[in-house]
Amino acid sequence: MQHLPYSKIIRIYREKQKLTLRQLSDITFFGFQTLSKYEIELIPLSDENFEVIAKAINLDYSLVFYINETLKKELDHLYECIVYDYSDEVDDIVKRIIKSNEYIPFSDLYHYYLVLMFSLDIINGKEDSLYLNDILHLKEHIDSNLIQIFYDYYAIHTSRQGKLTEAIDIINRALSLGKRSLISAMLNYHAGLLNSIQGNLKTSLEHNLEAEHLFIQEHNHIRLISVQTNIATIYARQKNLDQALEIYYRLLKEAVRSKNSDIEIVTRYNIAWCLKIMNRYSDSNRVIDEIESLAPLTINGNYIKASNLFDLNKRVLAQEIIDNCLTQNLDPLFKLKFELLNYENRNNLNDDYCSIYNPNAIYTLDSGSSTFINKEKRIMTNQKRAYLFAILTILLWSTIASAFKVSLKYLDYFQLLFF
Repeated sequence: MQHLPYSKIIRIYREKQKLTLRQLSDITFFGFQTLSKYEIELIPLSDENFEVIAKAINLDYSLVFYINETLKKELDHLYECIVYDYSDEVDDIVKRIIKSNEYIPFSDLYHYYLVLMFSLDIINGKEDSLYLNDILHLKEHIDSNLIQIFYDYYAIHTSRQGKLTEAIDIINRALSLGKRSLISAMLNYHAGLLNSIQGNLKTSLEHNLEAEHLFIQEHNHIRLISVQTNIATIYARQKNLDQALEIYYRLLKEAVRSKNSDIEIVTRYNIAWCLKIMNRYSDSNRVIDEIESLAPLTINGNYIKASNLFDLNKRVLAQEIIDNCLTQNLDPLFKLKFELLNYENRNNLNDDYCSIYNPNAIYTLDSGSSTFINKEKRIMTNQKRAYLFAILTILLWSTIASAFKVSLKYLDYFQLLFF
C-alpha cells in the first residue's frame, strides 16, 4: 500500500519547482502523455521510474520509499513503546521518523504521526507542543482511535495547567468514544490518576480496577505494576490499610523476584508509610532500614524514620536525624514537617504532627513559635493546591514513562500531602 502515492508527491513537487509537464518531459525523457497519465494515476508508476522523476524535481525518493514501506510499522511500534515502556527504543525510532517529516504531511499517516509526536511531547514534559495546533485544526478529520489517544494526553496537558476538572471531562469524553482494549487501558489508567489527585477516590478506584483488568489482558506487566500500586495507595488513603499492605507485599515479592530495585524501593516506602499510619512504628522502621541497605534514604525516608523514633520515645536518635535534615535546603513542605517534629521532639510533646491540616489539632507553643507555625500553616494551606498540580505533572510523566526513579522522588511529596 502506498501511504504517499507517487503521483501525488510528484505533482506537488513539480509545482513547487514551477515546472510544467512539458518541461518535466524534456528533463526526464518521459513522454508528455505518459507523465500526464502518471499524475492522474491512469497507469501505475514503478519504483524505478518514480526514482528517475524524483531526481529531476529534487525529491528524496528514499524517504518516500520509507514512508510507503516502513513508516506505518514504525508508528505502530512507537505507540507500543509508549504503552509498554520500551523507552530505550523511542529515540532511535523518532530520529528515523523525523527525517521524513517534510513528506509525511502529504501521506495518509499524517494524523497518526501528529498524535504520537504530541503524546511524546507530553510524556517528555513539554509545556508547548508544536503539534497541538495542527491536531486541533484537523480534529474533525481524525479517526476515533487516534482521537482517543489524543484526548488521553491532551487531558494530561490540561491538568498541568491547573485545569483538573476540565482534564477529567476530556478523558471521560475519550472513554465514551468506544472501548478498544489497549487504548482504553491507558485512558482508565490516566483517569484513575487524575481523579485520585482531585480526591475522587471511589471513581479513581473504579478506573484503576478497569485498567488493571485490561492490562492483564494485554500482558502489560510494567503498567500493571503501576496500576496496582495506585490501587493500593487509594486503599491506604481510604484507611483500608490491610488491603493496601496485601497489595504492596505482593508487589514487593514480585519486584524482589524480578530484581527490579527501583520498584522494590518505591514499594518498600509505601509499606513503611502504611505501617506508620497503623502505628506499627517499629515495623515501619525495619522497612526503612531495609531500604537504607539498598540505597540512601530520601528526605521522606528520613522523616518517616525520625517520626517513628519519636513515637517510640527514642528522641535522641530522632533528633540526630532531624538536625541533619534541617541543615539541608528543604522544600517548604518538608521544612514545615521537620520544624514541627523538631519542636515536638525537643519539648517532649505528643501532638499528632502527622495531622497538621486538622483544624482541631492543639499546639502548645511560645509566642514566637506560635507565630512561625501559624504562618507556615497558612502558607502550606495556600500552597497545597499549587503543589498538588506541580507534583501531578511530574508524577504523571514518571508513571506514564514508568520512570520509577523519578516517581520515587515525587512519591515523597505525594505521601506528604495525602497522609
